[in-house]
Amino acid sequence: MDPREPENRNSADDVRQQMQAVRGQIQTHADGLVDESRKLFDWKHHVRTHPWIGLLSAAAIGYFVVPRGPKTKAAPPPEATACPTDNESAAPDSNGTSETSSPGTARAVAGMAGTMLMRAGLAYLGTRAGEFLGSRAEAASAEEVTPT
Repeated sequence: MDPREPENRNSADDVRQQMQAVRGQIQTHADGLVDESRKLFDWKHHVRTHPWIGLLSAAAIGYFVVPRGPKTKAAPPPEATACPTDNESAAPDSNGTSETSSPGTARAVAGMAGTMLMRAGLAYLGTRAGEFLGSRAEAASAEEVTPT
């Protein structure tokens, strides 16, 4: 028998104990990392801790997301705005529309309707995202409270 055998056996037990301690530390660090990553992506936490930054960010996003209206053109000279005669205004063209109807009006109405739909859709998505993230946060906090 080698006189060092009991010493090797003790060192093997020490290594096992150290490995067990390291495994416990890894689990603790992993749990902490998960908590920190949840906090990092929780927009409500950031708004609560920094409300002015949240307000300015929302204003900036709204400014860049909302489409700008068409640029206004200068008024045409008075000669070009002469009123058509009664015969010309009543006579429809080949499409069945009168010459005085403006395609710009239809385009403006369609643009307003599109903008309203876009805003309503974004509001709906924001509400649903808030509910989803809130339920995830509640589930995460419930997991933290219940011991496993």
